[in-house]
Parts: sequence; structure tokens; C-alpha cells
Amino acid sequence: GSLANSSLVIDTAAPTLSNFSVTPQFVKIGASISIVFDASESLFQNPEVRIGNSVATLQNATGNRYTYQYTVQNADIEGVNTVTISLEDTAHNPSTDTSSSITLDFTNPAFTITATPDPAKAGEVTVTVVASEALRDTPVPPALTITPPGGTGSPITLTGLGNNTY
Repeated sequence: GSLANSSLVIDTAAPTLSNFSVTPQFVKIGASISIVFDASESLFQNPEVRIGNSVATLQNATGNRYTYQYTVQNADIEGVNTVTISLEDTAHNPSTDTSSSITLDFTNPAFTITATPDPAKAGEVTVTVVASEALRDTPVPPALTITPPGGTGSPITLTGLGNNTY
């Protein structure tokens, strides 16, 4: 008879993620979220990706690179939501990654505007605008137009002072 040499590889390592991105980080209802990542090895099936309790849709899988998409719905929960990726390699080693989150923001910011002196008759007036939350595109200040009674609106330049204050 003859003897054949053979080896057996036992895979006990769970798959991991790299090049992981979730964009954008702040979204409102109707906005699209993109989740992209690389798996460390071949997978048994496509991973499940969740934003909070909602399931994202696979858009593309090339090799071990996956791209998912999710459009924010009215039923989603406002606030910080964990991005959960559940995957399983071909040896059936499971892995779950919850290292990323995204903020779903459905509430418009509120503004408090004060003028000093108040009332003002003539001369320089200082206008302070405080936003209830961080604004997108900050440090670009929000636009403000002042219109006196019966007058024409005049845009003014706001300067960012930090802490959502201009």
C-alpha cells in the first residue's frame, strides 16, 4: 500500500473588519447612509448590517469588500444609533462589530437671538445668536438678515464664538 501525506487546517479565528466607514455621521429623515468595510477573510454569507434596529441593504460585494446603504425612515429612533455588523466566515466562526455609531437627527435647531442695547435707537448694536445644537458646515456661521419695521432687510456677518454661539 501507499501512504498519503495530508494536513488539516482548523480555523477557529473569527473574521474581523478593516477600512470601516459610515458616512455621513449626522443624518435626517430621507438621508442615505453608506457603510463600507473589508472582511479579513471569505465569508459564509453576506454580513447583516443594522443601523439601530433597521437593516441596511447590500449594494456591492467585491472580494472581501462590502458596501451597504440605508435610507433613514420616520420609524427610526432619533439620536445615537449603533451600527452593528454581524458576519460569519466559511468555517462558521461568528463575529459582531459594534464599534461605530451614527446620529439620526430629526429635530430642527432652535435659535435664541438677542440684541444689545435693546431697544436700540442709533449706533452700534451687537447681535448674539445661540443655536440649540452644533450646526452643519460649522465654523461657517448661519446667515442672518435684520429687517427694521417698514424697512429693507440687511444681511449681517456673524462671527463664530464657540459653543454654538455667533
